[in-house]
Amino acid sequence: MVFAFFYGLWSESIPLFGSSKKNYVLLMSLIQTITCIMIVFIPENQTSQSIQLTSLLLMFNSLSMSWTDTIVDGMVVELQRIDPIHGSSDL
Repeated sequence: MVFAFFYGLWSESIPLFGSSKKNYVLLMSLIQTITCIMIVFIPENQTSQSIQLTSLLLMFNSLSMSWTDTIVDGMVVELQRIDPIHGSSDL
């Protein structure tokens, strides 16, 4: 997760449709869903083109998953700071 810092900085600095985090989580989840559905419909022949397309879709899926994980971790930290006594044990 080398780029996690940049994902967090991007989502905090540039709000998407008025929200800094929730809309990014929805968008990245949508990208994950679309890439998984597209992978299902790739033909099973072992040509280099299908292998390259599968690799590209898996890369986008992994990037959107790590982006979502980083944003959700930031949301948990914000909720944890609301209750300084119990912290994350009382979420």
